[in-house]
Amino acid sequence: MKLLYICTVLFSFLGCSLSGNNPSAIDDDTRIHFSFVDQEGNDLLNPDHPHAITEHNTDLYYLVKNEKQKVFEKNLDHPKHFHIWKSDETGFYYMTLFPNHNFTNNTSLTYIEFADSSTDTVKIEVEEENIWVCTKVWFNQQLKWSIEDDGYRLLTITKNMTPKD
Repeated sequence: MKLLYICTVLFSFLGCSLSGNNPSAIDDDTRIHFSFVDQEGNDLLNPDHPHAITEHNTDLYYLVKNEKQKVFEKNLDHPKHFHIWKSDETGFYYMTLFPNHNFTNNTSLTYIEFADSSTDTVKIEVEEENIWVCTKVWFNQQLKWSIEDDGYRLLTITKNMTPKD
């Protein structure tokens, strides 16, 4: 019986892996928080804004093997790999984005497609030990955050949202 227990535990550990491009790894530190504002500083994630960015009118795409793939996993709490929430402290809305975990040379690309048909690019760089740790974030090819920066991984992005014709 003792041998059966030891074999069960051993095979359980052998079946677990945190290495490689396993998007279901146990833990990571790659999520990015965004605040989107218009030219006047109005919160574009606020559903009351006439050109609001919402979970319904926004899609994510991951670059996988040089091909853009739309992200939607209906079994997840956040099937589009992002969610929008309101801060009780600030009263502002924020988008938490779970970026692409298909890394090439420790970087990945995520595309955010908005209701006005514009698309922005989020590139992250990671280090991997026991977990993936985001070390840099680029937004539309501009470095916006680095692990050397002080503070929270929160990017404020100014967008000119116009309705689709």
